[in-house]
Amino acid sequence: MKHLSKYLLRVAMCTAILLAALPLVALAADPTSPTSFPHNVTFKTASGDVPVSFATADEAISDSTNRGVGWESGGALDKKYFLGWSPSANYETTDGAKLYYAQEKASELVKDDVTELYPVFISRLGVTGYLNGNVTHINLNKSDQDTVPGSVINTELDTNPTDHDINLYFDESRNSYELSLESSFDMNKIIAHWLYTGNGSTIMTNTQSDQGSSAKRAGYTHVDLNITIPDEVEVPEELKLTFTGYFFQPYMALDTTSRDKFEIAEVSGAEKWNITSLVSDTNPSTSFTIKNPAKSRNITVRTILRTNSAYGGKKILGVSGHDVENENMRLVAESPLTISKDKALELVGNSQKATISGRVDGYVKMPTFYFLDLSQSIPAIEAKTPVSISFSPVLVKFDKNTAGLGDSSEQNLGTSRVAYNGALNTDSFNTGTKPTATVLGDALADNPAPFDAAAGLTYQFEGWNTKPDGTGNTFTENSIVREPITVYAIYKANALTMNEAPQLVVTDKSITQGEELDVKSLIVSATDTEDGDLKNAVQVVSDGGFNKDVVGEYTVTFKVTDTQGASATKTAKITVAAKPAPQPNTPNNPTPGNPIPGTKKPAPSSKTVKPAKTAIPATGDTTNTGLYVALLGLSAMGFLGARHYKKSLTK
Repeated sequence: MKHLSKYLLRVAMCTAILLAALPLVALAADPTSPTSFPHNVTFKTASGDVPVSFATADEAISDSTNRGVGWESGGALDKKYFLGWSPSANYETTDGAKLYYAQEKASELVKDDVTELYPVFISRLGVTGYLNGNVTHINLNKSDQDTVPGSVINTELDTNPTDHDINLYFDESRNSYELSLESSFDMNKIIAHWLYTGNGSTIMTNTQSDQGSSAKRAGYTHVDLNITIPDEVEVPEELKLTFTGYFFQPYMALDTTSRDKFEIAEVSGAEKWNITSLVSDTNPSTSFTIKNPAKSRNITVRTILRTNSAYGGKKILGVSGHDVENENMRLVAESPLTISKDKALELVGNSQKATISGRVDGYVKMPTFYFLDLSQSIPAIEAKTPVSISFSPVLVKFDKNTAGLGDSSEQNLGTSRVAYNGALNTDSFNTGTKPTATVLGDALADNPAPFDAAAGLTYQFEGWNTKPDGTGNTFTENSIVREPITVYAIYKANALTMNEAPQLVVTDKSITQGEELDVKSLIVSATDTEDGDLKNAVQVVSDGGFNKDVVGEYTVTFKVTDTQGASATKTAKITVAAKPAPQPNTPNNPTPGNPIPGTKKPAPSSKTVKPAKTAIPATGDTTNTGLYVALLGLSAMGFLGARHYKKSLTK
């Protein structure tokens, strides 16, 4: 118990010490606290070190003498202008280095624990070199999902969530796809400080002209933010934009190609294009609405310097050097741009992308020295991160699912495409194309044929399922699809039944040379127990070279197959006999229709003369039957003739 009391006492004492120290820690961390002062800083100047002890937090970093550093130095083209102080001796080339303006408070130095400062200058000759160090972006620091709010990204094809090359699923339930877009312009930090402070402002503003002109290279300093919207993206007739910048402000909006200025919905009066009346000298953001009845797809927002008061510039006071060096001019589309369902479908069909790109260019108006005009164009800077939108369908793969049953045939029955939130039977892709192993379809695959297993079973297809064992969800042509899936054929096992082969009957045929004959007329019948009459399904496998004009014997082969693959084959013979040769016209063989030699009687026609029916003994030899009949007739005629002769004598 005694030891426990001592332990608790130590804990209480430690807690009290910590609580007492917290206010001291808090005071030490507060750059405005009197305990932080005096704060000693050494100013590194060309004339030597200048030590300064700041007594209060509100004391300006520079005094009336600027710590012995001139606000300007040199002359003519080599003239230099003071911008501010930096803890880095090489501020221009040191990433992350800070700059403090002369009027900023000493508390900023305390906060950053700065004890040494170096002067930073800009020269007239150096200005043009800084113009090449600028960068423009579209949707900088925005994810792909932020760019297409509410849409579903196909992560199988779009594997980088920040590259702005975005692939969306074509969604059957959506009539349009919204795009959230903004462009930004990251300016060289030396130029940015120069433009904000106005130090050396005569470099740009002392010889300006062409006020209100929308022309390229108009005679005043300006930066143009150019946006190109592709045909696939719908452009509204009124487009609301917000521009943000500490050293530039919006001046006008115009058609990039025609250079025609747009009217601004919030502006009245003669100059309805002039945005300067909407600009604030306390807020870096300005919102305005472009009237674009022609739905131009090439839009330029021209900006001018806030220090250019002659043209309506409004400088924002009290901005720190740190804020200016980290500032990106931004142009945000407050009105959503959209891609319609029909346009998205076209992009899928053509395998194309809709790309929103941007470009920054402009003009720096500088004075003329000794007849030398130093003005020049700002080199065009293409957006480093254009936004590209493409669309794809969801894929449904069909698996035969018989490998586990001993089937070694191809298991891939094809793939069909279907819209996200759509069904194969009703979505926008459906054309009735059945999938195969080599053809991308858009409909339900054909049912697999029954599968005979070695165990004496036959498997009949029952349906499709999302799991190979049939425990998943049933899949039909009306199933709604929301992800790529493989569906598997599910079967029901039945006892194997034998299929009887068809019965085929054919007949032989003899014809005379030249006589017409259709070989299929030799088919008598073709029947099958399961399929019924198959006569019309009989095929001539071979006609044996049959030629009705060539004497000979031909073998014709016929085959019939039932729906389960059983077949029967039969042959028939065709005999082609020689045509009888024509007989010569002789006395013993008169030609029908011609006179019998020695007479005027025509020979009897072979078609009308019929031989007498004579009963002949059935001797078994009929070779000389005609001769016997002729002799018998002659004998009878002789007998009758002799009898007639005797009668005439007796008279």
